[in-house]
Amino acid sequence: MLSVVAKRMMERNPCYVTVLALGEMGFVLRSVYSVGLPAVLRASRNLLNLPNVECEHALRLAQALDGVEVGIDWFDALLWTSTPPGVTLATFDKAFAKRAAALGWDVSVRLPKSGK
Repeated sequence: MLSVVAKRMMERNPCYVTVLALGEMGFVLRSVYSVGLPAVLRASRNLLNLPNVECEHALRLAQALDGVEVGIDWFDALLWTSTPPGVTLATFDKAFAKRAAALGWDVSVRLPKSGK
């Protein structure tokens, strides 16, 4: 999925990938190039597994990609990745809250009382 030039660059040079950069990559692949979600997940995991790539919040990001695979929205999962452990992530999205709880993620996802 990675272009040949980008892959060569990342294989030869140390790279640091932020959660925001991975979010943008997924957004562009899906919206501009019409790449399906399974292929975006594969590309993301392939990128993060390159030997010269270091990733922001690597363990949480791997968990977030697993969450996307079971139905959590791409950006909701990345938002969770960027939320520091122990900080409550409030959401109005009941489906996200339910799926996150089912995964046992360590960030407590709660619906504000005004949410429907």
